[in-house]
Amino acid sequence: MHVEEGSFAVCLLLCGLPGSGKSTFARDVASAGAGQGSQQRDVSLKVLSSKFDQIDSIEYDKVARNELDQQQRPNCGGFEEFESNDLEAWRRSRTKALEILTQKLDAHFTTDGSHSESLLVMLDDNFHLRSMRRDVYRTCQNFLKQQYALDGRIPTIGFCVVYFDTPLETCLERNSSRIGKECIPEAVVVRMAASIEPPDESKPNASFERCHVTIDNSSGDRDTGRCFGAIKCICESIDDPVEPKSELSPEEQEQKEQDLLREREATRTNMTQQSDLLLRRLVGAVGRVEKNRSKDANATRKSIMEDVKSGDAIGDLSPEGIALRFASAVTGNKLKHWPDSHESPLLEAIHTSFNEFQDSRR
Repeated sequence: MHVEEGSFAVCLLLCGLPGSGKSTFARDVASAGAGQGSQQRDVSLKVLSSKFDQIDSIEYDKVARNELDQQQRPNCGGFEEFESNDLEAWRRSRTKALEILTQKLDAHFTTDGSHSESLLVMLDDNFHLRSMRRDVYRTCQNFLKQQYALDGRIPTIGFCVVYFDTPLETCLERNSSRIGKECIPEAVVVRMAASIEPPDESKPNASFERCHVTIDNSSGDRDTGRCFGAIKCICESIDDPVEPKSELSPEEQEQKEQDLLREREATRTNMTQQSDLLLRRLVGAVGRVEKNRSKDANATRKSIMEDVKSGDAIGDLSPEGIALRFASAVTGNKLKHWPDSHESPLLEAIHTSFNEFQDSRR
């Protein structure tokens, strides 16, 4: 196995809020590359697609849904809504997406008699944190290092970012028209908008983002030459390709640790908010069936929330785990799962309220 001389690949990250136009852009580029779609479609799309023998894409949300389906957890409304036990599935999905990228690069640069000379891989994700984009860049570096160890050659891989700078109001409006799991909760989009880090190579440890372009996609007009900036960005990335991975500098290591702490804190905050909403709903269910138990039920809510907030509690802190713990405390029965039939109206009311909460999050 060896690298085909003259071949190159470009990893194009599509970055922006849900509803900013990333997936539409990716579909249009892929369709133009396959010779499909309207003959009147943006000429720049055809120019972009003509530069590559092969165009592929990795949709992170689809990878995440596949990971959740394997866990048989259909109630998750989007990766930002993962709870404690779903978070691991989300992390695995991001690792899986990077594995898919490595496989595509390996297949492209390996001579097998059906080799295409140029490959464009579009990575479709929000990538709202710089650390997420750095993970992709590091994957490219690792691939180059491993390839060099195999045959002493370094393939040409360009890395660039297209940032869709679409107003939050526009993103929320587009997102609200989506159906089912495609519709991300509005609060999630708002939080993401508050924390998003646009590509900026002048930031500390961000030189890897030197090839990027910002697209104003507020109008949603698909026939305005929106790809010319991406074409320029791609050409620059090929002229200034990724270099093999080197060890993390002390500054990069510190930045990585800070990014991890921030992600963990954001996850913990989200889990705390969702747990409190669920428990308040369950307390209400108790009050409707046995009003005289409302005070005890609220005390149980506070006790469980203390464990959730502590961050080091032992036990299942998923929505179902919390609901079962609440039901056990209120009814006096140790429940590891919901019974097929309910022995009391109180337990039935709690279970029904839990199911309604899960349905509201879809």
